[in-house]
Amino acid sequence: SHSTILDNISFVPEPECDGNLALNGAFERGSYAPFVTPRTGVDLDLIYCDGGMDCSLQTTKPYWHDGPKQEINHRCFTEVGEEWTISYDVQLSDEDSNALSCTGSAFECPMVRLFVWDCAGSLEIENIYTDWTSNWQTDDGSGATPWNHFEAVFDVKDYMIGATKAELHIVGGPNNGMIHKTVIDNVVFEVKPVTTSPTASLVEVPVSIDCSVDLIANGEIEYNSFTPFVPIRDGLYPSVIDCDSSGDCSLENDNDYWHDGMKQIIQPRCFVHPAQEFTVSFDVKLIDKATGDPLPCSDSIRCPMLRVQTDGGHIDNYYQDDWSSWTTVPGAWNHFEVNITTKEAYIGAQTIELMIVGGPDSPYYRVIDNVQFIPGPIPPPPEPPLLPPDQIFVSTGAAQCWGPGSELVLTTNTHFSADYQHVTVHSSDPSTGVLTLTKG
Repeated sequence: SHSTILDNISFVPEPECDGNLALNGAFERGSYAPFVTPRTGVDLDLIYCDGGMDCSLQTTKPYWHDGPKQEINHRCFTEVGEEWTISYDVQLSDEDSNALSCTGSAFECPMVRLFVWDCAGSLEIENIYTDWTSNWQTDDGSGATPWNHFEAVFDVKDYMIGATKAELHIVGGPNNGMIHKTVIDNVVFEVKPVTTSPTASLVEVPVSIDCSVDLIANGEIEYNSFTPFVPIRDGLYPSVIDCDSSGDCSLENDNDYWHDGMKQIIQPRCFVHPAQEFTVSFDVKLIDKATGDPLPCSDSIRCPMLRVQTDGGHIDNYYQDDWSSWTTVPGAWNHFEVNITTKEAYIGAQTIELMIVGGPDSPYYRVIDNVQFIPGPIPPPPEPPLLPPDQIFVSTGAAQCWGPGSELVLTTNTHFSADYQHVTVHSSDPSTGVLTLTKG
């Protein structure tokens, strides 16, 4: 015989898609289920409970990417471009409940990460931010940690259609290993209502990922922090130097070889248009580690350069065409600038890393500042070829999922079954989105 002990059991129905997908977002039942901790070492507790039922959820954690998560109804993502609103109230404090400011990189402020497993089971992560520049408060006069309000809008991406799983993660905070707390309440995840003006034009709202602006985070090395830049390998020790009174600094890292340096992950979902150009630039100095003297720039890999690497192992090296203006005047900056073009290997990559490398194969410092990754204009799409009657165009994501043997139903009218046609995929080309079909 055996015994089973159960506690804190919750039965929560799956939400309708026209309601709040974040279940129990106000923590009104004396429970935080179905929110769960993301990993061991991240503690969840109910606080501020009114009569033991209407509560808030506190998370105690060491890193920005820790935070409560909840699986949400992935079947509600049915239309590419459909907009959803995510909002919640939040407090951010240190281990002793002293209010923390939100002045660092985007990751150090409250934000949302949406984990989506596509139809093939591959994980995609959407980082969703709001602008805390002028809205964050650390003192509301009450003497307690004040509440701030997060709200952002994101649009459904192609890979979310037919997803197999989705999770909402509420994250953000210091990333230096310092124990800190977030308290959240009133979590809402819902379709954004379509609002029209008297002239029936749609009201424009910002999307969660803006691929028309600088893709580098904290490229000016502000707030006395170089996050989210990280060393390429262990044993390199970056630091901020020459900081002014506002926390505007430069990033210095020590290196032993030309291929040592710093890197940052670039939003891969911005690489979708073949042949689109991006301009990458930064200011740079090379300094001899032993003497402190400026170093010359003698050839391609001995000079600052750029590497772009995808999760698939594809690497491209980019060099400055002309370093004849390189200066070794103490304290003077040199300027690096190149254009890179979206390649086939970048499109659909899970991660894309920008690496700043180049220098001597002896101990030296590289100092960088004002790093930018600026998108150029989107080139016009090529004219689609005329297709024979047995072929159709679909999205590249759908072409990846609908391989040979997939059974589909085609229709021009969803109200009359007589217009339905059952077909089977004969061949699929994910690079072009062309499906070749057979009847039945």
